Amino acid sequence: MDATAGEHRGIWVLAAHEAGRLTGAGARLLGVARTLADSSGASVTALLLGADAPAESDAWSGLPNAAIAQGADTALLLRDTHLAAPDGAIWAAALAAVAQARRPAVILLADSPLARDLAPRLARRLGSGLVSAVEPAGLDLDAGSGTLQAARREWSGRLLTTYAQPDARPQIATVRLAAAASPYADDWRYGSTETADLSAVAWPAAQVQVVAAAAGAAPAPAANDRDSPAVAVPRALRAARCLVVGGRGAGSADGFARVQQLAAALGGEWAATQGAVEAGWAPPEREIGLYGTSVRPDLYIGCGVSGSPQHVVGMQQARTIVAINTDPTAPIFRWAHYAVVADCPTLLAQLLERWAGTAG
Repeated sequence: MDATAGEHRGIWVLAAHEAGRLTGAGARLLGVARTLADSSGASVTALLLGADAPAESDAWSGLPNAAIAQGADTALLLRDTHLAAPDGAIWAAALAAVAQARRPAVILLADSPLARDLAPRLARRLGSGLVSAVEPAGLDLDAGSGTLQAARREWSGRLLTTYAQPDARPQIATVRLAAAASPYADDWRYGSTETADLSAVAWPAAQVQVVAAAAGAAPAPAANDRDSPAVAVPRALRAARCLVVGGRGAGSADGFARVQQLAAALGGEWAATQGAVEAGWAPPEREIGLYGTSVRPDLYIGCGVSGSPQHVVGMQQARTIVAINTDPTAPIFRWAHYAVVADCPTLLAQLLERWAGTAG
């Protein structure tokens, strides 16, 4: 159903949790929502979905307070046996029923395989629109109209498009959180805890059934959590304070090996551009950019990186950017705080040699 803007208020966040604790994605998405709320005067509600366990049990007792500490004003519990397993069809039915009753203005989900199934179903049930894979910096909520503006990169990062749904409520967006900052947990924040009434939900047939976990298998990924071990991107890559990235300008597999050596010498992590991955010098899970992951290290060192838009979108939030390239007109230099015009393989060899001499 479509609704007018005046009837809907507040920002809802589908907060991922696992084993009684918020996941990293759940906490970061609450931080994104809190920033929007503070700039627009809106309230934040954390949606906590799961099986019908007593609120006093270990699985639920700490979740509401954790969500409030991360920025929520209200923790809304959606508990039912139907919600035991992440299932896009079933979760959409529950969320749509509660949203129709409570009328939020905005619903945010962490971009993930589950969200890519759930969000379109939810938008269809609510007669609303959906913007997918938005970076946190691309979100803005107008305090007057309540319209969410969501900017996202398209056409391999060459085009920045802003989407808005001025007449549709709720407004739904999935958010890429790899580059989002982890918010400070304020244990002194005050909020309320409520339980949603799911008695009127017409539960659809389950699309997902958890039969059993294989012996020695890794735990099932938390719903909506891109930090899950099931995702191939190394956790250390996203958490790295120092990141050395190699591009085609590394010259060869041997040249790219020097990128890895420099990262090790600096106590950081290494990554690659799409070109370096296509050259076979690095695995896809180490790719930074539109088709890889987004990072925000304290120090980014680009070695032979040209600075294509699809790469820049994944690293532009780094605190300090150092770029090494033979071409003084390389696009990466427009983003760099420090630009080094030099042959990358030669310079890296010299740096590593001097480093080894100093260490010896």
